[in-house]
Amino acid sequence: MSYAAISLHGITTQWMSDGLLAWEGLAWEVALAALYVWAASRRSARGNRWPRYRTAAFLVGLATIAVALQSGLAAYDDVFWVHNLQHVLLMMVAPPLLALGAPITLALRSTRGHARRRLLGVLHDRSVRSATSRPLVLVLDYNATMAIYLLTPLYRLSLEHLGLHIAIHFYFLLCGLLFWIPIVGVDPVPGRLAPRRRIGLAALAIPINVGVAVALLLHPSTVTGSSQAAIDSGALSLLVAGTVAALAGVLLVALCARAPAAGPRVGARRRSPLGGRVPLPAGAAGHTAPPKSSDCLHRS
Repeated sequence: MSYAAISLHGITTQWMSDGLLAWEGLAWEVALAALYVWAASRRSARGNRWPRYRTAAFLVGLATIAVALQSGLAAYDDVFWVHNLQHVLLMMVAPPLLALGAPITLALRSTRGHARRRLLGVLHDRSVRSATSRPLVLVLDYNATMAIYLLTPLYRLSLEHLGLHIAIHFYFLLCGLLFWIPIVGVDPVPGRLAPRRRIGLAALAIPINVGVAVALLLHPSTVTGSSQAAIDSGALSLLVAGTVAALAGVLLVALCARAPAAGPRVGARRRSPLGGRVPLPAGAAGHTAPPKSSDCLHRS
């Protein structure tokens, strides 16, 4: 599809262009939204209400996924700049919004007994702790993913194979969540990073994003099957949209980092902000405990 064939009218009117696949994705998004709103509408055991801004953030995050995958953008995702914009939405916009919604905290707040213990068991699993508390893992998994995808034949292969295309979209979203949930830092994941380190890791995405865009401009041959004009527009969309999204992410992390951590350091037992005592993994000693469930954008 040519650049000229893209129109604002087409982007705004060609929703659900992928047919049954798009409807299935939308069904999942609506189901997650309904489940979240139901849980958020219930008072906690102490009678506290769930912050409305968290609900709004989570719903906007889900809407961002819908725009990326079910709107008219999906009808043009064989166009390089549109494809890059989709991935920015899936990796750099939707995940921090979903993380700000604190879905793990809400799940712990809404469950009891065996279900709650199982969720805590997952959070304290060694693999989860490794994925959320090691800066090098976070940086490589998040920042290298886009570079590998765009600077190797993987981009062209994803356009030729629908299954790979879907899997890559899912992986981009998953990478974003694994990065932004511990970086935003409002959910009680093990091995909480210090605020300055979280801000630094979020800011690191800016020069890396610029570097990938420049590499596309200097070595367009890495994107096989696309014209020079398409590659230039794709690099520009990645540069502008990715940098703006990264800057917004840094601002969000800086605001959330103002919320002080509460309770003893990780490795001790502490009073959970969700009610009851939550055992935290001793192997994560050296990092501060997760913050209370107070708002990170304003003090309660």
